[in-house]
Amino acid sequence: MIEKRFFSKVSYLVPAFIIYSLSPFVLKDYPFVFEGIQIFLKVYMIIVVLLAINAFLNAIATIYDDFTIAKSKPIKGYIQIVKYLFISSGLSLL
Repeated sequence: MIEKRFFSKVSYLVPAFIIYSLSPFVLKDYPFVFEGIQIFLKVYMIIVVLLAINAFLNAIATIYDDFTIAKSKPIKGYIQIVKYLFISSGLSLL
């Protein structure tokens, strides 16, 4: 997980979530700016979650490749299908 930078990608969510949570209080007098910031942060968080899921699935594939059964039963195709499903669902949220 560390090698595929999963935790690094997940850590990008923390400041975005804090700003998203505090922006209604800080920007209550500026509704246009507030809406723009909220939309930007939603898109940013969706992209970061998709990148984190991608890193997580890559880590699973790397760990699985270390087992001897991986030579006879590869899971690369299954991992790619799951990635496609997550990316498709994430893009539909945008």
